Amino acid sequence: MKSIRKLLSRSIWNIGFIDIKGTNDLFRSWNIHQLKHNEKRWFADPFILEVTDYEIFVLVEEMDFNRDKGRIACLRVNRATYELKEYKILLELKTHLSFPAIIRVGDEILVYPENSESGHLSLYKYDFKNNKLVEIKELVDQPLTDAIYYSNGRGEYILSSKQPDPNGNILHVYKKGVNGVFDLIQSISFNDNTARNAGDIFSLNGSLIRPAQNCNGYYGVGIVFQETSIDSKGFCFNEIGRVNVPKGYNGMHTFNTYKGVTVVDLRRPVHPFIHSTFIKLRNLLK
Repeated sequence: MKSIRKLLSRSIWNIGFIDIKGTNDLFRSWNIHQLKHNEKRWFADPFILEVTDYEIFVLVEEMDFNRDKGRIACLRVNRATYELKEYKILLELKTHLSFPAIIRVGDEILVYPENSESGHLSLYKYDFKNNKLVEIKELVDQPLTDAIYYSNGRGEYILSSKQPDPNGNILHVYKKGVNGVFDLIQSISFNDNTARNAGDIFSLNGSLIRPAQNCNGYYGVGIVFQETSIDSKGFCFNEIGRVNVPKGYNGMHTFNTYKGVTVVDLRRPVHPFIHSTFIKLRNLLK
């Protein structure tokens, strides 16, 4: 009975592309162009690898319905039609992988996917010739969840929530020392469960903005945008607004922008009516 209920209430993730040109666009109703593909698998946690006149390349968490853990894949998407033209699995481990965040160093692409199940955060180099991620080194020996690297004139930082409370209100900040090791320098408490990163820190209209996950009530309520500043005391965040899950969906937790293209992920129930009925019953029983 439990397995039948789980099957009927199942949801799947997909990615979608939106137009964001200014800060006000963050809080307007989004026109979302969903990725068009077959539904033998789903994609989430998108990070834009490259954009051309005709195609968008995106790194994602891929989940095949026949597997119980995520893998890291690269998608080649038609920019005009948003059709999936090709996908390749770049990394598969015994443990679950997701959130394939990117660091660009010259012509090199470095990726540090979420792998908290392994107990640490590792850095990989993208081997374009062989279409795979090759491990370089360990970045942080902690079970970080959806970590984000940020660099400025003051140093190199990693911001992340971590197990056993990945969806809570504490954001940890690590700074790279002279020995090359990232050490904890700051732990920030938010007023609610908005510590978990939703994507790269980005600049928009002169402001530095951190997208965070709204995890109040359940995982993936929506996206919180926080204006970000850094001084001698560390990072400071000031919330400028929130975007809830669009109508017809029941989850959203990633937002990334690169070269004028913005991508999000969205979760929708496979059986909307059954899903909404379960939610109503659950709320009545609380």
